[in-house]
Amino acid sequence: PISIGLPSFGTGNIAAFTAINNTNSQLNAQISITPEIGGCKGNTLVAAKIAVNKAISNLTIQTAPAIACLNTPVGPFVGSVPFGGDGYSYAFQWQSSTDGVTFNNIAGANARLLTAPAVTTSTWYRLTTTSGGCVGITTPVKVNLGSKPLIGVDNNDGFVINIGNSTRSEE
Repeated sequence: PISIGLPSFGTGNIAAFTAINNTNSQLNAQISITPEIGGCKGNTLVAAKIAVNKAISNLTIQTAPAIACLNTPVGPFVGSVPFGGDGYSYAFQWQSSTDGVTFNNIAGANARLLTAPAVTTSTWYRLTTTSGGCVGITTPVKVNLGSKPLIGVDNNDGFVINIGNSTRSEE
């Protein structure tokens, strides 16, 4: 049997403990009590059933843009399929930060896929995943704000081009 850190027998109060799961799956245990006095044993009672979930792992941002355009939605971002927790139910929440330290939830961004709202500055993004009381957080990725494109027109032929008109160059 796998141990969760309790002795297999004892008397008196059980000290507080932390059950750590070092296996590759959920760990289930139970605490049973068998009363005994003067050599006479009573009926065994299951006092508690304990499920210790595996820590969330394999949590990364698999796809992210390197550059964002001013006032344009940012993405797509794709988070990996995680392992651990309760093994089947995962809640996702994307977060953003303009300083890489203080992260805030992005409203409605609770799936593995994200197209983030438009930005006006370089921004960090990360994905938090919760399952079975366990929380995992990806390493943040920074998306830099690209510079505004500059468009130049050379008028070497002396043509006058007004707004709404067009011309064609033969080269």
